[in-house]
Amino acid sequence: MFRIRGRTYLRAFTIAAWFKSERGRKTSMKQTKRSTWVEYYRDVAFCVSMRSKDPSLQVGCVTVHPKSLRILSAGYNGFPPGTPNKDENWRKGTKDDLVVHAEANTVLLAGQADLEGSIAFVTMYPCRECAKMLIAKGVRKVYYLSLKKKYQADSTAIFKEADVEVVPIKRGEDTTLEDYGNHLIQKVSFVMQQNTTPGEPNGAYKALRDSTEELRSRDLQSPWPRELMGKILLDKWTDYFLFLALIASTRSLENPQGAILIDSKTLKISALSYNGYPRGVSNDNADDWMKLSALTNAICLRFSEGHDFIAFSTHFPKLHEVKNLAQAQVKRLYFIWPKTLEGDDEKALQIMKDSGMEVVPMDVPDLEKLGEAIKYTIGSLKEAEKGLSSDDWPSYTWTEYDLQPERHRWKPKQTPEARTCSGAHSTYRNDSI
Repeated sequence: MFRIRGRTYLRAFTIAAWFKSERGRKTSMKQTKRSTWVEYYRDVAFCVSMRSKDPSLQVGCVTVHPKSLRILSAGYNGFPPGTPNKDENWRKGTKDDLVVHAEANTVLLAGQADLEGSIAFVTMYPCRECAKMLIAKGVRKVYYLSLKKKYQADSTAIFKEADVEVVPIKRGEDTTLEDYGNHLIQKVSFVMQQNTTPGEPNGAYKALRDSTEELRSRDLQSPWPRELMGKILLDKWTDYFLFLALIASTRSLENPQGAILIDSKTLKISALSYNGYPRGVSNDNADDWMKLSALTNAICLRFSEGHDFIAFSTHFPKLHEVKNLAQAQVKRLYFIWPKTLEGDDEKALQIMKDSGMEVVPMDVPDLEKLGEAIKYTIGSLKEAEKGLSSDDWPSYTWTEYDLQPERHRWKPKQTPEARTCSGAHSTYRNDSI
């Protein structure tokens, strides 16, 4: 059994034993199949929900750009600034007047991000008020993981009237929430295995850790309520954002890295990414020099509201990246791996320090606690689904379930001569990307 937020739960399996057996396997594996974009953002929305302090139901929502599929906004259900997370405020009959739903938070906290035509991923089917807000903001497609019967009729009617496509997300081979939760834990475990290296931290790393002890223990400041009704495993913002970076890395095929940029003032997510080839370059390409790191991908995808950024990365940046981080107004960097800094790493560290950037090494996340938090959140969704039958789930036949980012195709401007020539010699067009 384990306790979260003062409540006791039975484990469906012993998480510690499961992780122990997984760690015994070889860690230099390469994923042969990556998560689809729908699966990836399903996981991100689910992990966003794990920050919610609602003791009965944690819900997450993310919106993404319809063409590039970059993240635009994210939110979870919680109280607005000024409302304390006290026991009485979360009681049934009281919290409905206080809590802002995940979808509403995603819309309200979008800032300068344009959600027109965007795609939303939610862990719970939206209520009618949230459905109206998503539609008003321009969301044109909604993927959902779980369903609450009382939300279904009204919201479905609104979405249908507004011509918004609503798609149930695949959970796993046996379509259960348990299956989905177990698969997510396996993904996290795989990434942790890939980054586990033998040996002790070296002197440079230890010196950096000692000099940043206050930053390592101190949390980020935000306007949202800090009092907690009970225990929450992702209590700190720093833990939460590092976990999202870890989840981002699960879509990488090899040497997984993940990174997230947040606005230093508002704590809004500005970019979330992983390491891999740029858009248009085949994943079958064997040239590693063509790859982008997770951090570089993130600063290329970021949108800015004029504030500095805080970066959370699974990995320390390479020497050639640090100047770009400084130029992109990254003022603080949290990273997990490696635990040794030598050679170019020390030079990179000095460049970042000279630019005024704070560099903070963080502990490796506790796998067992993450597994418990995932199981707890799955349990709250299962509780919300009580009373549903198979007939309550919509029968949906999709023509294209997964999403793909739009790839740019370059076409040179045609000259008058090219327009008038016959089809025997057409103007060159690069279709290789």
